[in-house]
Amino acid sequence: MLRKLYVDGWRTNRIGDDGLIFVAKHCINLQELASIGIYPTSSSLEAIASKCKALERLALCGLNTVGDAEIECVANKCVALKKLCIKGCPISNVGIEALASGCPNLIKFKVRRCRKVTSMVVEWVHEHRESLAFSFDNSDYEALNASQIDHDHAANDVIHFAEKMRRWLLQQKHQMIIMDWQC
Repeated sequence: MLRKLYVDGWRTNRIGDDGLIFVAKHCINLQELASIGIYPTSSSLEAIASKCKALERLALCGLNTVGDAEIECVANKCVALKKLCIKGCPISNVGIEALASGCPNLIKFKVRRCRKVTSMVVEWVHEHRESLAFSFDNSDYEALNASQIDHDHAANDVIHFAEKMRRWLLQQKHQMIIMDWQC
């Protein structure tokens, strides 16, 4: 029963759509997901958003493939989401507005180093979702690297995902094959 998953792809980006789709299919009770420096597409984010109905905390950091369309999918499908952090992703005000309009349970929302997001959206969010704790900082446009990421008090819990998840996925796949043969 996996409930928290931290995917850190800065050093070895071996986790792609297939890995995240596998997580979505087999970890439906996932409550917290931090994706750092990987390259998911809309298909894997949609799978996570659709199948992980208990997802309450989501961090998307340094994901060059996550734009407004992917964020709109999260906004429309992650109804249990309470906390969201987006750092260094190519989203714009459109994605921020979609999140503020969707995600009915969202209480805390941080946006950092997203170049296309402007300070104008801060006022819009406060007007449309007064109860939402929205934090925006676009002052630092430097490229993200592993030392710049703020893991929001999760540093002690971060799993160095690439190797551990690969082993776990292989183990799960092997167990599933065994179960298929036993049926």
